[in-house]
Order: sequence, then C-alpha cells, then structure tokens
Amino acid sequence: MAMKPFRKFYIQNNEDLNRVQDTVQATFNSLEADAFLSRIPITANIAAAPTTIVHNLGRTPIGWVIIDKNVTCDVWRISMTRENIILEASAPVTIKFYLF
Repeated sequence: MAMKPFRKFYIQNNEDLNRVQDTVQATFNSLEADAFLSRIPITANIAAAPTTIVHNLGRTPIGWVIIDKNVTCDVWRISMTRENIILEASAPVTIKFYLF
C-alpha cells in the first residue's frame, strides 16, 4: 500500500514552521521512493522442489523477505535473476513476500 502524500500548510510569517514542513516533506518523499516500501507483496505457492516465480522487477533483486506463510517450514533461495527468483521449501507452502 502506498503512503499518502505529505501536505504542507504554509503559514505566513512563520519561517521556522515552514522549514520544518519542508524537511518533513523531503523525508516522506525519500521514504515513498524506497523500493521496499512501495512494493506490492508477491504471493506464491512454493513446493518442496525448486519453484520459479517471475517478479517483473526489471533488475536482479538485492534481497527478499517473507511477510507471511501458511505453514511452519523453511524457505530458501536457489537463485535470483532479472526475470525471476527460484525458491524451494521444506514443505509445500503459500508465502507472501517482498523483493527489493
């Protein structure tokens, strides 16, 4: 889910408040541009064998993090490329994860 945009309220003759708002807006803009925060989670069914997932990231990911899974098991990465990530699990599982 994307963050709501920060809205500045300029108050005449209050330069300190306006400077604070400019700084807060710059911080929000950099957070919004962060690839991890702006990503939509990927849901995938992972088998107990190598499972290829197309990610459409347009580059080789730096990493990945699981945010939800429906059973207790280990999930590990076999490889990552510009087009896909190959994962395997110790048991069949549905995961939700972020690539960044």
